[in-house]
Amino acid sequence: NQGEKEQKLTTFKSDNSLCVIDVYPSYFDVTLDYENGTPEEIGRAYAETILNNVDWYEETIEPYIYENINMAFGGKGIDYNSLGNRMNILVSSLPNEYKEELIAFATAISNGDKGFKENGKISYEEALILQIVPEALRGTACSSLSLWGTKTESGEGITLRSLEWSLGSENQLLTAHAVVHMKKGDSTITSISMLGLYSTISAINDDGVFVAIHDVGANEYPFVYDGKMCYTYDIRYALEKFDNAIDVGNYMVKNSENYTYCHNLIITDKENSYCAENCVKEVSDAGDGFSVLRDENTPLIESLDWKNRDSLFVLNSFATKGNSDAYTNSGANIVRFEKYNKWVFEKEKFSVADVKSMITQEKVNQ
Repeated sequence: NQGEKEQKLTTFKSDNSLCVIDVYPSYFDVTLDYENGTPEEIGRAYAETILNNVDWYEETIEPYIYENINMAFGGKGIDYNSLGNRMNILVSSLPNEYKEELIAFATAISNGDKGFKENGKISYEEALILQIVPEALRGTACSSLSLWGTKTESGEGITLRSLEWSLGSENQLLTAHAVVHMKKGDSTITSISMLGLYSTISAINDDGVFVAIHDVGANEYPFVYDGKMCYTYDIRYALEKFDNAIDVGNYMVKNSENYTYCHNLIITDKENSYCAENCVKEVSDAGDGFSVLRDENTPLIESLDWKNRDSLFVLNSFATKGNSDAYTNSGANIVRFEKYNKWVFEKEKFSVADVKSMITQEKVNQ
């Protein structure tokens, strides 16, 4: 089952052709051409192409931005000055080429509109905060599974990634699915994301290294952003620089103390599958967690009895023995762990179609 191949409806293109957006019934296919333009030119081209052709973008995406802000602050007492400071420090930590691109995008998409105010337009500040939700606001959850060897019909690896994010109160994300090709020679990346979003949620490079993000607990620790870095942009850098999963994983683990939130990363290539359990400095200094690149042979937390060979699971907790445990007291993690454990155990070998069928088998009305 290869899925339905959709027919292209139309194409939007910037005047300088640095941004090309092919429109399909259920997603946008975006190509950003870094081989023929500067980061600043590409950021501006991407924003202008959206503004000139997608008339619902601002009025649809701006409420989603505020839903994420409200969720991060518990729906009360939002200090926009503090939020702006958080945003400026984290954006300033980015490599210059990424920073120039984001600032150019935000400048063009906002068209001079400034400040945090809900008015159906995307301001400069709103555009920037959208680009660093996993670092500045969070509020995400996900799960992943990798199978290989004796657990797949071909013996080749198959990786599943389920994006368990809020869709927005009006299901805004369903209107803005995007596959974004960052065309940059040997550093080319394809990101599975949302239209206008640079933050790396799920991406694969031209060497076949795949990375996807997952939230992890430890919310009880103070949120620290001074001197911190944006891990989703470190993922982008690692995918541009390295051609294998182990080097990407080691790079992310090495920098883990510099991030704002603990998180997991599924990292796979043709030969290997890993989970980078990235623990921030505040948690590791308290002795409540550590960073590690976990594989199928890594001993697990005692309450987790994974029954399946040639496989690796990732949820919203560290799983390595002795690490911070967000399983034992988390119904959401335990339920998903038990389901993955059972479903993988019940079938001897999986095809790609089998993996698709497994993850979509439950029908719920919600």
